[in-house]
Amino acid sequence: MRAPVAIVIAVLFSGSIAVPAAPNDETLPTMSFEQFPLPIKRSYFFATPGTPVGKAKQMDGPGPDDFPPCSEVYLEDERRYPSTEKGPVYMILARNVVRIYNISAVKTAPYKTIQPHIQELQQLLRKRPKEVPSGELKHGKYAKYEELPDYPPRNAAHMMQIKMQYLDTTWGSGLFYVTQFVQGIGEWPDNERLVYLFQGLSKDQKYYVAADFRVTHPALENAKADGEREANELTERLSQKLSKDTDDAFTPSLKKIREWMSTLKIE
Repeated sequence: MRAPVAIVIAVLFSGSIAVPAAPNDETLPTMSFEQFPLPIKRSYFFATPGTPVGKAKQMDGPGPDDFPPCSEVYLEDERRYPSTEKGPVYMILARNVVRIYNISAVKTAPYKTIQPHIQELQQLLRKRPKEVPSGELKHGKYAKYEELPDYPPRNAAHMMQIKMQYLDTTWGSGLFYVTQFVQGIGEWPDNERLVYLFQGLSKDQKYYVAADFRVTHPALENAKADGEREANELTERLSQKLSKDTDDAFTPSLKKIREWMSTLKIE
């Protein structure tokens, strides 16, 4: 379990905001950004020191706990999660969160778990494919599955990988895509878990930016399936629908989220 160095809780109404790192720790990045595309009722800021491989306690399991120094901000908007209102449920809910990792010592510390994600992201940013094989169900058979970079580890698979879009900004470059995390069978896309994921690198290769954004889509409002086969077929239909639809069909607009990420400043 990682122990936060600094925690700040704030309520945001409008305007830009700067997120400070922990005092007297130069390894922790600071960030600032403009107003989020949706009204935000509460924000949480965390600054966490790194844990190199030599100090990590769980390197062989599904949740390795070595990680670089990180500053992160959670942006809680006003949307509800109806499935959680009747009691606890086992699911990975979509949240709005931006994490910035200082990877300047990634090989000397070292921080092992993030290294494959950095390498894969660097390759994607060089080649810029418009899509990758994502295990789609076609004619009763599953296609090849190539998982896109996704740090920090979730111990979950990607239900789909659609709407791939590259972002180039003053601070660096990265990749956006829509997905949903799953840990079992018989599931389908819904508006509580659908997420617009971002993985990016600063121009100086010093920082790794990982962000999640909860997005919703009208086509998912009444989606329901009975059994694994029906769920798989529904997932395929909805994935195709979402993939072909416009950025503005999502809430918030995928385009507005990309524009907002362009306002990010890292120090």
